[in-house]
Amino acid sequence: MTEHTDFVTLAQAVLDGTTARQRLAETQEAVVVERIARGAGATSWYLLRCSDDLDALAARIRPGSRVSLYFDNRFMIGDFGDDARKAAVGIIERDGEAVLGALRPSGIEADTDFPSSADEADDFARDHPNSTIIVGAFPAPDDDGVNAVTVDLPDADGVVRPHPH
Repeated sequence: MTEHTDFVTLAQAVLDGTTARQRLAETQEAVVVERIARGAGATSWYLLRCSDDLDALAARIRPGSRVSLYFDNRFMIGDFGDDARKAAVGIIERDGEAVLGALRPSGIEADTDFPSSADEADDFARDHPNSTIIVGAFPAPDDDGVNAVTVDLPDADGVVRPHPH
């Protein structure tokens, strides 16, 4: 086994030690934020819709990351129609920026941006036509086991260490 294969197995075990798989089966949708360890605020975003997607996530997330899965309605998911645009603009007005993600056609990963104006949100939508769009506010790393699950992944050697995320 390679170090990557070992880590994927470890990441799957960490995720399976939570309510994530059960909640995904119940809700059929989860937005995931990976806060990358020592990444200076870098994140990766995913949209999961079935149990196999959780396994695909384990193959993509990085050692030491903090991974949050959101199963509630804090994100709008769909096309960038009037309701999604209105929601994005409302979040921008309230928080100074919104999260917009566009699901890549080939998998669970989403391209993301953090527009601070309606024009920037419109530009993002124009750049991602016919994409499934995620709209919301940047979420806290909540973990109540129902609406959200957050885990700190171990490093590649299997040890969980505190990292700036």
